[in-house]
Amino acid sequence: RSRREDDYDNDRRRSRREDDYDDSRRRRRDREYDESIRKRERRRQRNDDDDDNDYDTRSSSQRRPSSRYDKDDTEYRDSKRTKRSSTSHSSSFHKDKAFERHHNTTLTKNGTSSSSSSERWLIPTIRVRVISKKYGSRSYKEKGIVLDVTHGGAFGTLQMTSGEVLDKVADRHLETALPKVGGNAIVLTGRHKFCKGQFMERNSKSGKGVIQVFDDMSLVTLSLDDIAEWCGPLDDDM
Repeated sequence: RSRREDDYDNDRRRSRREDDYDDSRRRRRDREYDESIRKRERRRQRNDDDDDNDYDTRSSSQRRPSSRYDKDDTEYRDSKRTKRSSTSHSSSFHKDKAFERHHNTTLTKNGTSSSSSSERWLIPTIRVRVISKKYGSRSYKEKGIVLDVTHGGAFGTLQMTSGEVLDKVADRHLETALPKVGGNAIVLTGRHKFCKGQFMERNSKSGKGVIQVFDDMSLVTLSLDDIAEWCGPLDDDM
């Protein structure tokens, strides 16, 4: 076997390991999302049961004494339950939207999620992967370079590996793509945000990576979700 064939096989195995890690990362996020939904439903059910028990155990002296108020009492109880139900649904709706923004807007685990443009992770000249079938089966799981971003980083224009250009791709339909060891990388969140460096080490088991920052040559350990491959000149200012 020639050396070129060995390098080709090593690249294929490395790419397969990266795809396996990306799949496990998506499955872990989906499990966390489903578990939060189940916990919220159980908590809401407990609150409804407690409210019903509190109402049923009221003493007769606390209720309207006259029978002519029975109809009013029923209407009062129904309106109270309707109001409680609408409030619960409204609260659940807002919580779902907040969780969706946290789940989709950013891929970091540092609690820095925000809908403001200053906290968005999508920037030009990084390599990303499409994780939605909305843009066609050919683009699903394919990598591309971000050419431009709009709406403060909420949408981006991608140059795919196949040469196709995708316009107005939402950041929630993308995830970061990592460089090979020794390649150029950029930090997307945290204290070293937008610092460029060399990707030194990748630990898929712990979900951590090591970058040597070009500015001070220090070694920084970060979550793999906070790192993306940098495809532009190293002297570009963010």
